[in-house]
Amino acid sequence: MRFFDKRILIVKLNSVMVPRNAIRDTQHPLVIINCTGIGMFIGKFYEGLAEDANTKEILHELAAANGVQLDGINKLLAFWWCWSWDRFEGRPFLSNEKWLESLRTVWGFSEVDIEQMTKHFDAKQPLALNELWRMICGLLYVPSLSPVFAFIHLRNALVETMREVEEFASEIETRNHKGS
Repeated sequence: MRFFDKRILIVKLNSVMVPRNAIRDTQHPLVIINCTGIGMFIGKFYEGLAEDANTKEILHELAAANGVQLDGINKLLAFWWCWSWDRFEGRPFLSNEKWLESLRTVWGFSEVDIEQMTKHFDAKQPLALNELWRMICGLLYVPSLSPVFAFIHLRNALVETMREVEEFASEIETRNHKGS
């Protein structure tokens, strides 16, 4: 069943991301880079779930989800990535116009959505991750899906992506200084 769930999920995720990627590709280069970082995070999260034998129930529920549910989950994860950088790493993602533009144009957040979700997760600290998982389970219509192993993969995806984005930003900065 696990092999089947992974393949179905991959096909569904690809079809869900096509419209968002098409929007992304028409944006300013910084928005494209920002959204690529978000996409890497989402991909690493799903990849971690798919490779972990302890997450077969989560994987099965995700594979059973429809495109609207998966897109909603991806949208939550996109916001979570920006919120985490902003709140945990002290990066001004939620006050940076290019990051906000990424959330608005590619992910479909309004200014009100961004403000409300920021306040919502801020109010849930230090249990914001639990709230994220509660919201994901709500989108899946599964009230009691264990978050333990999902949390590991969310954190790993966040750390790995942060490291890769930092390296990329450092390379760009180095190239800009050499060109000056």
